[in-house]
Amino acid sequence: MSNMDKYLNMIGHNLQLLDAKFEELNKNYKALSSYIANQHKLSGEEEYSIYQQGSFAIDTAIKPLKNDDFDVDVVVEFEISKDEVGPIEFYNQLLETFKEGRYGDLVEEYRNNIRINYDNNYHFDIMPAIPLNNNSESLNVPDRKKQWVIRSPKTYKEWFIIQSRKIKGYKITIRDNKFLM
Repeated sequence: MSNMDKYLNMIGHNLQLLDAKFEELNKNYKALSSYIANQHKLSGEEEYSIYQQGSFAIDTAIKPLKNDDFDVDVVVEFEISKDEVGPIEFYNQLLETFKEGRYGDLVEEYRNNIRINYDNNYHFDIMPAIPLNNNSESLNVPDRKKQWVIRSPKTYKEWFIIQSRKIKGYKITIRDNKFLM
């Protein structure tokens, strides 16, 4: 192993989240998912899915700098049409789900997300979403002005995986949702 490889391995090791922190994040992610499943304020029995996006989803999460929070980006996608609910009402219904329950002291409005702040230097940024249409991975998301905008977290993840596999000199595989070189 060359000196460069040793240094890169050392840097990578120091940037990785500790297993205990990773487990804590996963435990709270599952609790948050369960809470949404049982408490969401959207009317009816809409189908929904909850999944991670961003660095946590593509397993590139690293320790934050001192005094910075680590964030876990989460999508809550409801299988309804944007014709059934406006962006302000949609956003506020999910926000109220958190404000009225056990997350009430932890919740804040943040950009186009709902943020759940934990004391352990991390937070969840929850993006409420509705599918653009049946033939697309893209989503309608209420933005800061509470208008519908289009986002594509699943498409980004797929793009990232394809680009990662193109790195010369390394073979990148994915096993158990982890990138391995």
